[in-house]
Parts: sequence; structure tokens; C-alpha cells
Amino acid sequence: MPVRDWTIGDDIEGIVDVREGKASNNQAMALIVLPTGVHYGTDIMTLDTLSFETVTSGGNLSLGLYLSAGKFLISSDNGKLILLSFSTASSAPTVSTLYTDSGASPITAMAHAIGINEIVFSVGNKVYTMPSAGGDATERADTETITSAGSHLFDVDYSSQGWVLIIENSDDSKTTAIATSDWSSILTDNLPSALVESLPLQVDYTEETSTWIVARQNGTVVTTTDLDDWRPSGDALWAAVGEDGNISYSANGTSWTTYQAFAGTTVDEQAVAYGLDGSGNGMWMTPRWWDQSNDIGKTSDITAGSSGWSTINTQMTSGIDVAYGDGVWIAIGKAAAVRSADGGATWTEVGDFDVSSGAMNNSSVASDGAGNWVIVTHDGSQYRVWKSTDDGATWAASKQWAWTSAVKWYVKEISYGNGVWIMTTWDKQVQSCTDAGLATNSWTAVTTLSVSDSERPVDIQYAGNSKWMIVGGERMCYFSSNNGASWSAKTDIATGASYSGISATNVAYYDGAWIAVLNTATQSNIFRSTDDGTTWTAVANTGKNLTGIAYSSVLPNT
Repeated sequence: MPVRDWTIGDDIEGIVDVREGKASNNQAMALIVLPTGVHYGTDIMTLDTLSFETVTSGGNLSLGLYLSAGKFLISSDNGKLILLSFSTASSAPTVSTLYTDSGASPITAMAHAIGINEIVFSVGNKVYTMPSAGGDATERADTETITSAGSHLFDVDYSSQGWVLIIENSDDSKTTAIATSDWSSILTDNLPSALVESLPLQVDYTEETSTWIVARQNGTVVTTTDLDDWRPSGDALWAAVGEDGNISYSANGTSWTTYQAFAGTTVDEQAVAYGLDGSGNGMWMTPRWWDQSNDIGKTSDITAGSSGWSTINTQMTSGIDVAYGDGVWIAIGKAAAVRSADGGATWTEVGDFDVSSGAMNNSSVASDGAGNWVIVTHDGSQYRVWKSTDDGATWAASKQWAWTSAVKWYVKEISYGNGVWIMTTWDKQVQSCTDAGLATNSWTAVTTLSVSDSERPVDIQYAGNSKWMIVGGERMCYFSSNNGASWSAKTDIATGASYSGISATNVAYYDGAWIAVLNTATQSNIFRSTDDGTTWTAVANTGKNLTGIAYSSVLPNT
């Protein structure tokens, strides 16, 4: 992070950047950038031992960047990139100019993509890349879609997943963009809410932990290990729900705390989802079963115990499922779907799903986080997929099937990830739709799972990086690493005669770990896998049947 207006005695002042790295002889060294030149040496804590090199640029130096052993890159406010090459930490550097802007505009940001040996930098409202060793600079014309006159790249960093850019606009506001590593695609809209709910200030990628960090103006940071899925720092929790209002939470997925959300209740919590309230703060919601007028429970602090929970009467009666995306909550009950666009404060019934009372008992709702939603229903002989492309405000039929003795259709669960909708059915099929906007209403049968009737699929979830998992009866587990194109059986989540007849009811993923929950109250019912289902470890017995699991992140949408 640049350090501005730092004064040390009378000798070193006006520091604009500080960098550490190594000389070409692998000797550790530090570089302090001032407007007129650089201080360099082996020990930044002993400032009086640092040497000084005047660097003539025709302007003021502004940014520093460590490239590789012996090589530091500095920029100037008149559009120059200058390479400093150090043979040792105490010897004067060789100075050469790699780039000069014809308009002498300031270089406002730069970063080094080590894996692809590429430098990215911004001059005015344009973004350029060039080889780390020097050479021709390439203007990224596609970035003109995110920059305009008076704006410029404020900060940027790189991982093998891509580039994260912070743009400073002409009115001094800042926005975020995500670009693929080859710059073939730049995403500026429909970014995860956790990433854009407050103005960004700085972005950094940490190689040691493979973690992205964005600092925001509201004093918080958001982090991720997957550019699809950002979360606020300090809000990192797993939550599981189930029988008799049972709530369990964990910060690491291995140590769990359990309590009853509503003391004395026998009402089951059917599912759980994490999203944002009307002020952009984190919130948990869980639909409540058994003809409850107060059919949704909510809390902003799941660690507060029963005192943190309240109920909402959405008038859907008997909640089944709930999801969040793009600032909208949608919940479904036995015969209705309801929508909230103000963080759960008010709800409106939406859609005409042509179902009788109780016919949505096995329904599911999912969002892509970018305005598209899907609800699946069944009613008598008809099994339907419904879609919304305006954030759940209006709905239309996407697909329907008729129940026959040969085709025992109804959809068990549906989810979205990486441009694909995937659903599982009672007939053990896996169906996918690669049209993210659902314009074609085209669904393809990918495979039929090789499982018994007692092992039917119950839940399907996306993990990021094209990884999906299906869980179901008899603790079965299937996994896909190619975005649902093919599936392979994995190890049963729990084994042994004592688990016979017990199902896995829900699964979720974050940061390298899958968590699955089971419908048993007498033995371990929360299991964890860090190798995509090859092995599972029992981590908790909550004492109640579990039906839902979620992590505190907003839905991915890329």
C-alpha cells in the first residue's frame, strides 16, 4: 500500500511508495520511492544506511513494483515506466525506460502477473499490458467499456483466476471490475453484492494464502479464494437448521454450537439461506414448516442464540425453501411464492404457478444472482420449471413434463453456477440448461445416476471452479469437476449399519470444504470433506435431524 507524506527527520521525506524484494544475487532488499529518486538497501529499519539514486523522469515518480530478483519497476506522473536493475542490494542500479506515454499522462496503477510474465498499467483512462521483460505495450481496447474521459485505473492485481480492477471515476467515486486473465471478458455489472456494496479503495492478491482482499470505504474488507464468491471479513460462518427449530453454527466447519431458535417450538426449519437486509448488512433466513402463519425466521446475528431471532408472516404458510440474489429474497411455501426487495421488510406474493394447496411441498427455488430465478413445482400429473428474468417480479413456464409409469418425474432440487442451471429429479436424472438467461427453455438430460430407489438425489450445489456435488438417500454422493457435463460416484458420506435408511438432506461448499447434513438425531449428522467427497469426516452430532446447510456468502453470479 502506498505510504503518503511520510517524513523521517530531514533526510527522507515525501515517500510515495515502499517495496521489498531481492537483488539479482538473491539478497533481500528494500526500495523507497520518492518523487525524485529512490532509497535502497538491505534494511529498511536502518534508514541512515540506505543509499540514494536520483532517477530522472521529467516528472515526479509515483509508484513502485517488484518484478523479480534484481528488478524493480517505478512509474512517473508524466507517463514513464522505468526499470531499476540491482546486482546487489548496495550497488547502484542500472536504469532504463520501458515505456513513455506520448501524451505524458500520469501512470495511475500497475501490477505484475507473475504466472504469465505480464505487466498491466493505466495511463489516463486507458489500460495497457506489456511483457515483464519489456517490449511493446498493448492497449486493452476492451477496457474502454469500463473507463471514460476523466476516469482511470486506481488499483489492480492478478491471480491465475483473472484481474480485479478498481476504477476511479471523474466524480471521485470508485467501481470494481473483474477481467479474465487474457482480458477476453470484463465483468462490470451484476458483481457479487459483498464486493460492491461499498466503495472499494484497494485490491490485493496474496499468493501465500491464495486469497483476494478488497478494502472498502466503509472500513470493512471483503475476501475470496474464488472470484465467483466474495464475503465480508468477520462474517464467515456456516449455519445448519432442522428439527424443532434447531440451529447450529460454526466458524470453521469443524466446531459447532447448537441452540433452539424459538424456545419450546416443535416447528421444523426446512432450509437456510444467507443474504443481505435492506441496509446491505448480512442476514440469515429459514422457512418454517407445519402451517405456520409466521412462516420465516430471520436473524442478523446467528451467534446471538434465540434472542437474535424474529419471525415474519409472509402469508405463504408453511415455508419450504428460500434464496437470495441481486438484492432480492424469494421464499416458497406449500402453495405460494413470495418476494421481498427490501431485505425482508415486506413481502408480496408472485407468480401464478397453477398449483393446488400443498402441491409445492417438494419445490425448490434458485437464483443466479444476476436477475434470473427458477422455481420447480409439481401438481398431480404435471411437473414444471418456472423462470423469472426480472428478479422474480414476473414468472413464466420454462419446461413441463407429464408423470407416467415410465417417467416418474418431479424435480428434487435445482441450483445455478458458472453459466449453468442443473436440477435433479425423482427419476434419478440430472438435467442441465446452459442458457443462463433461460431464453430457449432448453433442458438436456446429462445422465441418469446409477443409484437404487433408496438412494435418490435430494440436493445439488455448486462450489466454484466448475465443481458440483449431489447428495441423497443412504448418504450417497456424486461429484462433477467439469461443470456438470459428467458425474462420478464418490464415497458415501457416512457408512455402517447404524446409518442404514438415513439420507443426506443438504450440502454446501466454501473455501475448500464441503459440509453435508443428515436426517438423523441419534448420531453424527454433520460431515465435512476437503477432497471433493473422496473422504468424509464426522464433525458434530446436534441431537436433531438436519435439513439445511449454508455459508455466509452471497450467491455467485459468474
